[in-house]
Amino acid sequence: MNNSLFQKPKKTNREDLLEKAKKEGKIVITDGRIQYIGAKGSNEQNYSDPEEKVRALVYTELIYSYEYDPGDIYIELPIKLQPSDKFADIAIFYSSDKNKIFAIIECKKENASRKEKDKTINDQ
Repeated sequence: MNNSLFQKPKKTNREDLLEKAKKEGKIVITDGRIQYIGAKGSNEQNYSDPEEKVRALVYTELIYSYEYDPGDIYIELPIKLQPSDKFADIAIFYSSDKNKIFAIIECKKENASRKEKDKTINDQ
């Protein structure tokens, strides 16, 4: 695992990475559902949700461009916050310590407004 979201990634088109992931069986998309093969957590989601399409692009970029192991990635990680529980769209754990989170990624649909993005930040 690379462990650096801050390093310059390998230059690749995100859509190409999605197609590569399908061909290599890293994700499976059927009947409007997507499965993140090898990822932890709720790895089957509704692919017709616009936010899910973004998560799929981010997931494939993480495994190909940044070389993260799918086993270090958690989909829909439950996060305990007061007054209610939330879910992290994508959480990456250190490969050396599966109890320690390296990064949390919140995905929004591609054309999300600034207001929607700001609300997500303020809700955290």
